[in-house]
Amino acid sequence: MENDLLKNSISTIIQNIEVWDNKLSYMFSDCLGKLIDNIMVKLSNNIENSSFSISNFHNCLINMILNFFINIIENNDTDMTMHYTKGFNNIIETLSKYKKIIVENEIIEKVSMMGSFGKKNNLRKYSLFFCICLIRVKNIFNNFFIVFLLKIV
Repeated sequence: MENDLLKNSISTIIQNIEVWDNKLSYMFSDCLGKLIDNIMVKLSNNIENSSFSISNFHNCLINMILNFFINIIENNDTDMTMHYTKGFNNIIETLSKYKKIIVENEIIEKVSMMGSFGKKNNLRKYSLFFCICLIRVKNIFNNFFIVFLLKIV
């Protein structure tokens, strides 16, 4: 029950964020970063050895947050974009320590499509940034990512 309430609350906030002023949006970005940090620390502390596993709920929540950050960065061209880019990088730093989440295929396809032929140079740069970040999280050099990175370079 608690997990569904948390997930629904975050989802509702994410869907209505465009009506917020920038200051609240910046704070929300910071809070999501702290939420992921707390989730990963709590999960790693609950298991004594380093091979803890992440629940489906937590994995889904983290993917929802990653997708949100990608959408904000992709669709805005403001100072908020830089703040969210830094926040995304901080989240990736946290996740790359544990390398236990499963990034949804939709996210992988989305970031790779941002860099496809005919897209704006800004989107292509963000696509490369996101792909590299996701590689750091997955800790697996997926052939899909390697082919994509070779196309860009």
